[in-house]
Amino acid sequence: MGRYVGTFEPDRGALWFETDDGRPRDVAHESDSPLGLAWPGERNAPYDAAMSILADITEDVLLARRWYQNFKAEVVDRLPMDRPFELERSEVEAWLAGQGIAVAVEASTTREPAGAVYCGGFDDNIQQAGLLFRGGDGRRRYVPHVALHSPAGLAWGYEGNGPADTAMSILADITEDPVVAERWHREFEREVVSRLSMNRDFELDRADVERWLAGKGVSVTPEWELGERSPSALAPSPPGVQEPHGSRNPRPVPTVSQLAQRGAALDSRQSTLDAREAALDARERDLDRRDLRAETWESSLRASTGVIEPSWTLPAEPVKAQIETLLVLTHDDLPTVARGINVEPEWAKGVMDGSITDVDLDHVQRLCEGLHCTPYDFWGAEAGRSIVDAYGPELWPRYIEPLASPPGPDVGGPGLGL
Repeated sequence: MGRYVGTFEPDRGALWFETDDGRPRDVAHESDSPLGLAWPGERNAPYDAAMSILADITEDVLLARRWYQNFKAEVVDRLPMDRPFELERSEVEAWLAGQGIAVAVEASTTREPAGAVYCGGFDDNIQQAGLLFRGGDGRRRYVPHVALHSPAGLAWGYEGNGPADTAMSILADITEDPVVAERWHREFEREVVSRLSMNRDFELDRADVERWLAGKGVSVTPEWELGERSPSALAPSPPGVQEPHGSRNPRPVPTVSQLAQRGAALDSRQSTLDAREAALDARERDLDRRDLRAETWESSLRASTGVIEPSWTLPAEPVKAQIETLLVLTHDDLPTVARGINVEPEWAKGVMDGSITDVDLDHVQRLCEGLHCTPYDFWGAEAGRSIVDAYGPELWPRYIEPLASPPGPDVGGPGLGL
């Protein structure tokens, strides 16, 4: 009949199904925690483990979503904390039978393959993103972050350093050629990555990426001709990113000319990295100066709050203007933009239709955190000073970015442009 098997390495878990004769197959990760699986506990990852097992055995995602919280509480929470486990399929069937649910007999170790896709996941709790590749056979592997512009991490849905690294990482993975990837990654960022929903989970068909590259005169090996690739041969997995289970075939041995080309590319990259290290040192000194200046501002603001009448709300009109700008730039609907800036869709709807005219302090803080800005950026100095006692500089986001500006007339529509 078989069993579900979980293994756990430092900070990340893997899950698969093993038949009685020892044949394994991958269990798809049904994700609310895109950076991995774990068990037990109250994090997203244990709920994902429960959801993945139920979706696999019932082959019904809606049914699994109905029961996964109960299954997590009654079964997954009894597993050893972040340790390997074996859970007999018969035990899961018995638990489901207790809920009045019957499942089909496990007939084979295969599932109908879907198209190969690149998957992006963003964990709002730790503000970290990760990339996976899911092949047509359902197997997944980690796509390493090629940190060309953004050592802090990946992002998407706009033009910037994080999205540029996402573009570079995908192209380096699909072409297996860092020189080609670096040549085209900025265009891929502008035409594809920037048009994804801002830091929302996404799936990007490998076939679409192949067609985009073909439009630039770049051909790649079709996915069905590729052997499996080992993520560890490229870069270590970051904490929480799940790698697939199973044996992998090695990459083809490169030719002498390929090695020479890659060596030249690495030398060029090293020079670039040295220059960026110097720039980061200068940036760190600038941030130290900004911290000192912020402390001075705080003292000044607190000394002057007697002049400005304290306030517990701020006007909603600047928020409406920023949402309108993001709707145009991202091509997303209002609920998606609202979640992207850390507010409720219904609240954003009220701002847009005028039924909400004042922004309470809770939403002031949520907006500033979602958009990495200060009250001064949104409402100006006088309004910012009016709430300084309740929401002062010590509570502002650590990293401040400029607010989005209205686009020019040449902004294109969404999609890959294929």
